[in-house]
Amino acid sequence: MGPITIAEIVVKNILNASIQQGISPERLKQSGTGFDDLALEPDARMGLEKYLQIERKIRELAGNEDFFLHIGSVLDPIPLSIKYIILNSSNNKERIQFVLRYLRLICEAYQMDLIEGEEYAEIQFHVSPAQYQTVSTVQMVMSSIVCGLKSTYQDNLKLISVNFQHNQPGTEQLYKDFFKAPIRFKRAENSVIFQKDVLAMTQRGQPYLQEVLVQHADRLLKELDASKEFGSAIRKIIMENLHRGDVSIGLVAQALNMSRQTIYRRLKGENTSFSALLDEIRKDRSVEYLRVKDKTIEEIAFLLGYSETSAFNHAFKRWFGKSVGAYRRNTI
Repeated sequence: MGPITIAEIVVKNILNASIQQGISPERLKQSGTGFDDLALEPDARMGLEKYLQIERKIRELAGNEDFFLHIGSVLDPIPLSIKYIILNSSNNKERIQFVLRYLRLICEAYQMDLIEGEEYAEIQFHVSPAQYQTVSTVQMVMSSIVCGLKSTYQDNLKLISVNFQHNQPGTEQLYKDFFKAPIRFKRAENSVIFQKDVLAMTQRGQPYLQEVLVQHADRLLKELDASKEFGSAIRKIIMENLHRGDVSIGLVAQALNMSRQTIYRRLKGENTSFSALLDEIRKDRSVEYLRVKDKTIEEIAFLLGYSETSAFNHAFKRWFGKSVGAYRRNTI
């Protein structure tokens, strides 16, 4: 499985929302968020880990742990093509269902469900794997959901409660003032509960336009899934041959019966490269091997495909900011 990704256009919109909420463009650029380099192509994606680094930098610049509540209130998180699908839905329930259907195009780790009871409906949100779920992400998405519901349903929306998995913060009153609804913390799910009757409200759409856009969005989903299969195949070949010390793009090309140019092009389309995949696998494997106490550093370097222990030490310090020995003594 390849790296989990988020749409670059969404990250760009988050940075623009940060500017709307008071962070200057100059500070964003100076902080290394890559503000000028994002979303050069409409379907470009970035690794979620890289985005979370940007998220942390934004929070540090704001000096406010609740800043992403405000970002969510002005954020436009849905790419234009998906937005037009939603706007041309026949009713409000269909709108939400299309958001759930194409949520992976926004971020592969984001998951939502619509739960319907007799009187109430509930939109649940979480991030999977859980290691990628941050309070800031939850604040932003929940704020965006509630503001989106209020914008769509206006006076017809009756919020029952807004619920969070994280602990009650010292700024609980801010949450109450912001959402203008009962707030609950330490819940099983992040969720918004509201009166169900708004789901049945109809609207006028353009079915033909929606059909064309749905075909495009479905194609993007298939391409996203295919890219994961391709990345998994390359990772498998690298891991099987890593200890030989001669893992190369040529070896992979031969194993996949593809030209080097095709592999380079497809990996570039996934915003990665062969060297980045090799580096990522070595990094992950190094920690696994270090947990085995009887493996020497020399043996680990060999298993990772390094001809010299010094090359492994240099790479490890680049990954973790400390030597192999120090990491094993203090962390494992």
